[in-house]
Amino acid sequence: MYGQNRLATFFSQRIPLEYQNELDKAWEAWDEEVKWYKSQEDIWENQLPNRNERIQGFLDDGSLTQEDIDEFKKRFLLEKHKKLMKLYLKNKDKNVLKELNKVRVEYKYRFEKEKNDRISDRDIEVARETPLSNFVEVKNGFALCPFHNDKTPSLKIDKNLFYCFACNEGGDTIKFIMKTKDMKFPTAIKYILNN
Repeated sequence: MYGQNRLATFFSQRIPLEYQNELDKAWEAWDEEVKWYKSQEDIWENQLPNRNERIQGFLDDGSLTQEDIDEFKKRFLLEKHKKLMKLYLKNKDKNVLKELNKVRVEYKYRFEKEKNDRISDRDIEVARETPLSNFVEVKNGFALCPFHNDKTPSLKIDKNLFYCFACNEGGDTIKFIMKTKDMKFPTAIKYILNN
């Protein structure tokens, strides 16, 4: 308002009287328009998609290839690493260090392997959904537990999940193969997909 009043005073001194009424009407119209925009601002903000909806719409429109998505993830992880490194050097916080190590591992796993060795998210999903009955003899939903000496079946099998009521071991198909075959995660995924 202060700027408008100074401007109006400036113009009123230099504008003939017949145009001053039109100028006053223009200023009033301008004030009304500004008020209307401010009243609509909250309504517009509530109608905007949130961050996750924007990202999902961006990924679902089909304009991105897998290479574009990989490049986006790579840049994201590098930026996150840079920010966490600055934060760690400033505070020496152990939680920040843990998060920093997670980012490093994810980056190495995703981008520093040969493309041929790489396990996709889809491979992990398929391995996780593989029924355990492909690897264990199941009778009435139970099997002998391989994690301890079991004479009566105590390992409950439900599709791709297991739980032993004797030793309290549980998890999914991937964890089962990792434990029983003494394999690391990528090797277990490949083993499940090949059997």
